[in-house]
Amino acid sequence: MIKLTSLSLHLLALSSTPQPISSASQSPTITSPNELSPTSSPVEFSNITLYNDGSTHIIQDNSHSEEVFVITDKTTLELQEGGVISAPSNSEWPAIRLSIGSVLNATGGSVTGSTGVVDGGTAIQLNNGQSSSATAGYAQFYDGVQVVGGDASSGIGGDALIVNGFGTEAILYGGEFVGGSGTESDGNSIRVLNSATVQIHGGSFTGDMMVDGNGLIALHGCFSFNGTQIVGIFADDSEFNVNIKSESGGSIDFVSVPEQECETAPSVAPTSFPTVSSRPTVQTSSGDSSVITISSVFAFVNILGVAQHLL
Repeated sequence: MIKLTSLSLHLLALSSTPQPISSASQSPTITSPNELSPTSSPVEFSNITLYNDGSTHIIQDNSHSEEVFVITDKTTLELQEGGVISAPSNSEWPAIRLSIGSVLNATGGSVTGSTGVVDGGTAIQLNNGQSSSATAGYAQFYDGVQVVGGDASSGIGGDALIVNGFGTEAILYGGEFVGGSGTESDGNSIRVLNSATVQIHGGSFTGDMMVDGNGLIALHGCFSFNGTQIVGIFADDSEFNVNIKSESGGSIDFVSVPEQECETAPSVAPTSFPTVSSRPTVQTSSGDSSVITISSVFAFVNILGVAQHLL
């Protein structure tokens, strides 16, 4: 573990090339705030804990308020029950920033983004620190974890979870994701961009979702569109009702699961949102186990049409 002082923070902010970090005088990848990371100014009166040793580190205590965690170089962070991480106030640093082949396993605890006088900060940001899928960030979330974007006093609330970059992926089996509140607008519960992927099997979500830059959000269960609003239910019977905005090649997939039978199957008509759910089958009224597929019905209709033409 490396504790970074204000001088090291300044070096971090000036860095532009991803490099493995072996001392506090070296720095991880930092880009502009418009690219969802800290500004070129050092964060004042804050601590950054840097893990880059390729091992696993566990957080299960509440002593990490006003602290930022940078996880890089194939290192794993485990957030367990009782673990609390909150970013410093008035900072654009996320509470957890993960990249370069590193992993986050969140089975409990809470993460909160920075509370800002202007805009709120992101709680968790997953990145690909370089250009290959081998350097992508990866995370799993389970029931018991809470991820909350920072509130904004006079601007836009912070996002709860940002997944950014080719190959970067988050799998959500549960958890609570809440966008920060703001006077101009609230933050997103989930944001996916630049060819990253989020697989959602469960969880609760407060705030919109955004997918752009060829990113993908895949919802596993039974879902349907109502404009940009998506409603549905996961296999664990938890409900989903979220507005998802898609821009610049971002896509949303519905993925059927074998243990769940959907009452309303997705439309087979072309839409701007691709789906991968299977087409429905029509049960016979005889009560036996036989089924008539839609393709069989169409074939029968075609035969009748040919017969009528010959007559």
